Amino acid sequence: MKKTILSLLVLALFAFGGCDLLDADTYNSKEKSVTVDKRTSFDTIYKEFKENKLRAEDKYKDNYYRVTAKVNSIGEAGLLNLKDETKLSMEIRVDGQRVAISATFNKFQKDNLKSISVGDTITFDGECYTANVWSDCRIVK
Repeated sequence: MKKTILSLLVLALFAFGGCDLLDADTYNSKEKSVTVDKRTSFDTIYKEFKENKLRAEDKYKDNYYRVTAKVNSIGEAGLLNLKDETKLSMEIRVDGQRVAISATFNKFQKDNLKSISVGDTITFDGECYTANVWSDCRIVK
C-alpha cells in the first residue's frame, strides 16, 4: 500500500511539473534574462485567443508580455506548492467585460509581492500560456 501511494505521488509530481524540482539548473533557468514585448497589449492577445486559440497559441504562447491587472487574491500556487510559488488571481477589463487571469510568480518574487494587496492594480512581465494563464511573472516597479 505504501509503495502504491509513493508511486502515485511520484507520478503526480511529474504530471504537474514537479519534475523541474529534480534539476535545479532547469528551475533556475527561469531567472535568465528574457525579452518582453511591451508593444502587444493584453486586449490584443485576449481577442486573438477568443477568435482562434490554436492560431493564438502559435503566436503568443511561451513569449513574454507586459500586463496590467487588478489583484483579486494572493495565494500559493500548484499542487502542494512544491516550487514555493505564489499565484495571483486578477482581473482586466476588455471592452467593458471583466476577464479573469491567473499569474504565477516564483519564489524570487516574494519580497516584491509582499508590497501589494488585494485591490491593487499592478503591472507585471510574464510568460503567456493562454490569455488567462501567465507564468514566470515579475513585478514591474
